[in-house]
Amino acid sequence: IHRGSPRRAAPVWHGEMARELQQGQTVAVLAGEIRTGLRQVEKLIDDYYEDPARIASLEQVDPLLHQLQGALAILDQEQATQAVDHVRAQVRALIETPPDAAARGAVLDNLARNIGALGFFTDALAQNVDGARRRYRFDAAAGLFHELPLEAQAEAQAPSEPQAAPEAAPDAVDAELLEIFIGEAREVLDVVGNALPVAQADPADQDTLTRLRRGFHTLKGSSRMVNLEQFAAAAAAIEKVMNLWLAEARAATPDLLALLAQAHAELGAWVDELAAGGSQRDGAALVQAAQRVQEGGPFALAEA
Repeated sequence: IHRGSPRRAAPVWHGEMARELQQGQTVAVLAGEIRTGLRQVEKLIDDYYEDPARIASLEQVDPLLHQLQGALAILDQEQATQAVDHVRAQVRALIETPPDAAARGAVLDNLARNIGALGFFTDALAQNVDGARRRYRFDAAAGLFHELPLEAQAEAQAPSEPQAAPEAAPDAVDAELLEIFIGEAREVLDVVGNALPVAQADPADQDTLTRLRRGFHTLKGSSRMVNLEQFAAAAAAIEKVMNLWLAEARAATPDLLALLAQAHAELGAWVDELAAGGSQRDGAALVQAAQRVQEGGPFALAEA
């Protein structure tokens, strides 16, 4: 320490940049935690969906949602926090007063839509905290968390400006959600594509099979959120086969590997067609092939 030399203050911009960097890192960490928590919640609710007797799965959801609320509170995301509050209340109702089949289906559909919307919100959050806050709202009357129309987003961004926001096309929001889905689906399919050779080289590797199962689970949930029900059904059929294999700790068979390779190729082509403007696929042949393999039969893809 040089006692005679005065300390030079750091430039103001240096401190601001350091704070921005720290905030960006915090947001990235919290967004990652939220995304992981949502996937865990989705899996537990899917377990209950498959078998309503699995109340224990639902009981594990509440502490996860409580953690998500804490992360959202740090980021001052009030609307998303209200959505998580609603999901917690719906889950508690399922546990405390199990409804009949029809009412249970409606509640599960509401949960799927809200969790899916929270997933899209989390992707937006990781990119821009303030932008995510402006884009999403929780509709208490409908019990739904959703993205605002583009003109409403513009008003939220600049409420004091008198000029009107340009009118958005009726399907503009859907188009944006579809674009997000396509980007996420391609990333997931890349993971699946990288995992397939590993499973072929070591069919008994349960970690790789788990990674493959998780990929199709993610594709199922994200496609449901953009109303691609046929795509979701195809991904769900593959996930169901993987659930059986993992539950019994089976090694991958040639028929399973052939099914996974076909699913990867077909869903990838499906995503490419959606990106190009549309698709006429229905996934029925893939669903039938998955059911056949699940029942112990050989892989065979029926012609459309």
